[in-house]
Amino acid sequence: MIAKARSISYGAAYTEYAAKKEKAVFLGAENMAGDHDLFIDDLQFEDLWLEFKEAGRYYQGRGKDVTLDMIKIECSPTSNESENWSEQEWFEHAKRLLAEIDKVELNKAKRDKKTGEWLLDEKGKRKKTKLPKTRLSDSRWAAILHRDSDSGIFHLHILVSRYTVDNQLNNITDIAKRAAMAAEKINQEMGWTKAMDIRQRHIDEINHVINDILASMEGYSFDWKEFEAKVRAATYTDYKGRTKNYTIQFHKDKYGNVDGYSIGREHSTFTASQLGLKLTNIPLYTKNSLKDIIYDTLRQMKGNTFDWDEFVAKLESKQCFVSLKHDSKGTVVNYSVDYAGKSYNASQIGSKLTAKKIISEWERIRKDDETKKMPVKQGATVVSSKSTAAEIERDKAESYGIIAIKDVISPRSFKREFSRRDIEDTLPEAIAAKAINSNSADGWREPGALDAAAQSLVDSVNMSAEKANFILAGVMSVVSEMVLPPDTPSIGGGGGGNNDLPKKRDDDWNWWKKNGFTKQKRTGLRR
Repeated sequence: MIAKARSISYGAAYTEYAAKKEKAVFLGAENMAGDHDLFIDDLQFEDLWLEFKEAGRYYQGRGKDVTLDMIKIECSPTSNESENWSEQEWFEHAKRLLAEIDKVELNKAKRDKKTGEWLLDEKGKRKKTKLPKTRLSDSRWAAILHRDSDSGIFHLHILVSRYTVDNQLNNITDIAKRAAMAAEKINQEMGWTKAMDIRQRHIDEINHVINDILASMEGYSFDWKEFEAKVRAATYTDYKGRTKNYTIQFHKDKYGNVDGYSIGREHSTFTASQLGLKLTNIPLYTKNSLKDIIYDTLRQMKGNTFDWDEFVAKLESKQCFVSLKHDSKGTVVNYSVDYAGKSYNASQIGSKLTAKKIISEWERIRKDDETKKMPVKQGATVVSSKSTAAEIERDKAESYGIIAIKDVISPRSFKREFSRRDIEDTLPEAIAAKAINSNSADGWREPGALDAAAQSLVDSVNMSAEKANFILAGVMSVVSEMVLPPDTPSIGGGGGGNNDLPKKRDDDWNWWKKNGFTKQKRTGLRR
């Protein structure tokens, strides 16, 4: 059983909702002047609310405005816990719940009324004082039974006045916590399943369903429509053995992109973050790919000032279609990019690539490029050399390979095995980069060098032995399809001694890029 409580200011509207909802059953009331044992008609409904209102006349006469003048409590035992209950048993359950709420003792830290600082005890810790207990059982209250129109499950509405019969005011501090604690106490005494245990069981069930759905999805980019269809087609068994379907609701940002979702199971709803399976709108590889394309575009822009038209033209030449949004003065304030069949706004691509920041990012790249081109003065000491473009590419390829492995083993990821993109693009490039970066001379061309590189990639990620064996098998299957450069690379001339090692590494990397990393023609998306 779970119980929720909240103090409200819309008592009249809530009373009308609770009493007049279709199939609502009025169970009874206590501490009232009138006869409320009969079915409530419109006249009796007016009497009911007037009695709730009448209870506050003492405070109104003293000129005190009590805005939150009603406490609403919703109680939901599970169907097997309340199976075959009579109306009288439901009413007695309401009485018991109120009595248990009244028994709850809470301590709360307080602040000094003048300074606003926390009051501290002799040990320097926040001093806690006992909160007054509630007296809901000594207040005017009514219980009304509702039946969910979809699931058919009963739940109880209890309407309680803030005012006790002797003109005292119920303390509502942490009223929701009091109700939850009272429900847990009843669960314990009755031997019922705790609310959190039920919740966790449902979360585990839904997680299992979603993981199976994600593992069955194919394609290079995440398809929300396919995900929705599969969720709605999935089924669960309710407490009576009936087969039912899950529901799903998407939450979208102002651009219409999905930035969250929630799954419904009977009368419970679980958000993606509660499930621990929050899917980002842009899968990691698509995001990194799009960011790389934009950064390459910024490096290629040679003008003295940032030109949005040039930026758009260069991106569209790379099959990325751009839409610009201007303010009243004609200044670009936002842009979006259509890439891999989806539209992404600038803030989703990267915080440094928003319309406000992309110009400063372009200026930074331009400044770095100019620094690289500055001649070294005669006699000056060179502390270190800048990495070549090929070295940067290899470092990124290694990191993408590690990310691909982590995505497969992560319980929060939507992947359960390597995708076609991983097998045809990400992993071959990561293995080749690892082999080149890890070997002296040109040992990356030796038999077994790629195997060792693959093993090293897997070893760099912490995981269980069982997962490591599974991941290694997948990575080694990629190695078997890879090719090695010839003795003399076809780009850059090759040859030379160990002093030419950086150049030989870059030449072999560039050969791989030009001729393909695997024996098969790749159909995956290149970064």
